[in-house]
Amino acid sequence: MHTNIHTALARVSALAARPDGRRITPLYATDPNHATRFSASLDDLMLEYAKSSIDDAARDALFAATDLDGFRRHTFGSEVVPARW
Repeated sequence: MHTNIHTALARVSALAARPDGRRITPLYATDPNHATRFSASLDDLMLEYAKSSIDDAARDALFAATDLDGFRRHTFGSEVVPARW
């Protein structure tokens, strides 16, 4: 769900400022499936972002800062994608 961009980015910044907010070792220590859950693949293309300091809360906050539905409408519809994407 799209929220105010400034509010969403402030939330992402607050998450990064958490103690150990930039360390990945605690993420692997508490979640044995972290590498699997923080990767995506399509055919032979794989996006692996588990080695960044992103946890569930940070991922949700990043998605909240985007307008994915609007992006999809522009990309797969007949509308022109604005330069901000």
